[in-house]
Amino acid sequence: MGPPVMTPSEITVPACIFNALRNELGNISGKRSSSKLLQKIGYRAGSSASTMFKEGLDSEILETRQAVFWAHLCDFFSRRGWGKLVVNSDHPKLGFLTSNDWAEAMTAEVDQNASCCFSTGFISGLLSEIAGSPVAVLETKCRARGDTACKFAFGAERAVRELFGQLLVEADPNAT
Repeated sequence: MGPPVMTPSEITVPACIFNALRNELGNISGKRSSSKLLQKIGYRAGSSASTMFKEGLDSEILETRQAVFWAHLCDFFSRRGWGKLVVNSDHPKLGFLTSNDWAEAMTAEVDQNASCCFSTGFISGLLSEIAGSPVAVLETKCRARGDTACKFAFGAERAVRELFGQLLVEADPNAT
């Protein structure tokens, strides 16, 4: 008897798994390294999840019907318990996904260094696989840090890096 055949499948776990993963990885490798690990793991998971995401969508919808695509993306996450997303793709270089109830941000206490690292990687992996080219993702706001919503910016790496640079300048009280 051979090994089981890999097919796309899903399991349900409580949202507190993100806190447990973050804490345990932080104990093993430090906070900064654990964030990077979670993001990398999320990216791989998101890339793999693209198969499930594409089920029921033909390539024409993926390429030409943005409204249907974004509605499907929001439904994909909502049905799986991640939270409700609102999409804003009006910016010429960046898009934004916003959620007031994002699962990874559920925590008992506010942490100014918190971030939805797994989600950032997951969204990047999923969108990159669907687009067939790299899509960078940056969480600009996080409920776990005390913000009212989690907000993920996505786009080409250069545009996301520029946004990150702007956010750093705005956060530095000594910046001119």
